[in-house]
Amino acid sequence: VSLNSANVLTTATVDAGMTQEEIVNHGMPDRVRLYAAGDRPFFEDVEPAEPTLYLIHNLLTDDEVRDVRNRVEALQPKIPSSVGGIDLLQLYDQPEKSKGVDRLILWEGMLQSQSRKASEERIEQVTGFPTAHFSDFVVDRVEPGGHWLPHYDTFGGDASGSATVPIATITVFLSDAGGPIVYPSGKEPIKISPQRGMAVVHHNSNDHANRHVDLSTLHAMLPNSSDEPVYVARKYVFATPISTARRMVLPFVAMLGGGRLPQFISTLFVWFCTTFGTDNGPLYFDKVCIFVPVLVVLALAQYLVEYVQGKWKKEESDGRKVKNVTKKSATSKAKKNK
Repeated sequence: VSLNSANVLTTATVDAGMTQEEIVNHGMPDRVRLYAAGDRPFFEDVEPAEPTLYLIHNLLTDDEVRDVRNRVEALQPKIPSSVGGIDLLQLYDQPEKSKGVDRLILWEGMLQSQSRKASEERIEQVTGFPTAHFSDFVVDRVEPGGHWLPHYDTFGGDASGSATVPIATITVFLSDAGGPIVYPSGKEPIKISPQRGMAVVHHNSNDHANRHVDLSTLHAMLPNSSDEPVYVARKYVFATPISTARRMVLPFVAMLGGGRLPQFISTLFVWFCTTFGTDNGPLYFDKVCIFVPVLVVLALAQYLVEYVQGKWKKEESDGRKVKNVTKKSATSKAKKNK
């Protein structure tokens, strides 16, 4: 840190005429953000609380933005419709809160390429949240005029306390155009304009023990005023790590389906939640997702073992037949010679 910068830091909270006893924390602010040079990520504070909200510029590079957009365009996103447009497994819970929006989750989990894994690790380093708690990217394709209505980021319930509340939401603009994101319920209304590669991070809960919704996190996206569709990607950060089933099994199944998760799996997830409740249903679903592939592998292994054993037995039987024929042939020749 340069001498000039140090002087600024150590006098940030000092006013003219203050005595030494009145100076708190040696004149330094409670929090300091370090801004990086070039195109590396750097922070910009918006609100320290109610809601806790900040920007991360250059969170994704141009190449990473293109990669996400290309994958979404190749899959032709379509709003899931397992139960009335709700698909909790694919983190689509409030269809009435988005208009002119197509949504898709990019199932990757632990099956990421090396470059995408490096991108995920950088997001972990910058945000401080562990990657094991990240959802895969949930990408919205917002048509001209499309928008989000005011909502909270909750799943399986409402803001009254019955829902699953992510610790934080990381929203990344994949276009420079489109509608701004607004937070109308903070101390003052906040409007954030799109900037390609920039992330808007807000903490959804002001009570980390009970994970109650911070009501000041109510947010919306104003209508897309451009003539082209725009893209917005989100990662949700959950309090507990994402299960192995959703980080390995489901991405593998989606990969077999060309990147899309088959609809019957979402329907099965809903059945488990309906039958066993929103607490136990997802746990049982995850166990089934692990148990069924294990059964399939064991069945294949048993089939291969039986196939190989059958082949060996057949070869042994054929070998014995050849020996018997040879013996009979030798015996008949001996008789003729006599």
